[in-house]
Amino acid sequence: MEIYERIRYLRKEVLHMTMEEFGQQIRVSRDVINNIERNRLAHFEQKLYLIKLIALVFDVREEWLLTGDEPMQWPPPFFTFDNHMKLHHATDIEKALVKAYFNVSDEARQELMEQFYLAVLDVHDAREPNYTPPYDEADATPDDVPDTQ
Repeated sequence: MEIYERIRYLRKEVLHMTMEEFGQQIRVSRDVINNIERNRLAHFEQKLYLIKLIALVFDVREEWLLTGDEPMQWPPPFFTFDNHMKLHHATDIEKALVKAYFNVSDEARQELMEQFYLAVLDVHDAREPNYTPPYDEADATPDDVPDTQ
């Protein structure tokens, strides 16, 4: 695999980003990303600058981008929540929600999970063939039925 193929692999298969999203992260246009992935950059100095930038922004090894030598990323020395969120491109609000979730009581978390489960079932409503309501509809009171409006 060549440099431009590794960059395309990183963008599409690892990061699952469009050319535009990838370019925004390193502050270049979609056209620049397209030119990189089609191996159209004429000067190695251009490529080297972008490779250093890609390595820095996406936390991959320059050696992997240049030569394909594994590993692609240095493994973190141990698991951290922040590294995990960064790896999955979590937004600030997603990070705050997860942290807040673990700061509430066990009982509150159980209730939140039940409400989340019901909300997910509302999205996958009774039209699906394997739908099973979380309660017996015949015995349900109006307070038991999730509000779908």
